[in-house]
Amino acid sequence: RAQLSDAQRDWLADRPLMHTAVNCTFVHPTPDDPTAWKRLTAYPAAQDQFDHFGTDVCFIGHTHSPAVMADTLGIFRVRAGHRYLINVGSVGQPRDGTPKLSFGLFDTDTYNYENVRLDYDVAAAARKIRNADRLPDRLADRLEEGR
Repeated sequence: RAQLSDAQRDWLADRPLMHTAVNCTFVHPTPDDPTAWKRLTAYPAAQDQFDHFGTDVCFIGHTHSPAVMADTLGIFRVRAGHRYLINVGSVGQPRDGTPKLSFGLFDTDTYNYENVRLDYDVAAAARKIRNADRLPDRLADRLEEGR
């Protein structure tokens, strides 16, 4: 937060916690209560979330671990007519055991979803975190460990 100007903080504070566009919902933690910062780490915890968004797909990211969860067990591809919670992972702080950055590409016409994992200079990014004022070293450690 100390790295941001007052105007930047004000702009961020003015953004909605949940956004809907093109039959997709976007929320950082969970759609049932975006202010609670819950972590969906297992399918049973995610099942309740389907009652709290009205679109086919809800993109989340709070756990920083990529995952696709369907409203129906046995669905392994994103398909129109079914509902999904998709965690796109994290570009900056992955938590799934690999330091590779993670993001998702979703085609709203075909319903194709691809989780993309890419290498980047983790050591340089960790070094910048350690050299930055007011950022805890644990953030650099997490980058290196992917946890």
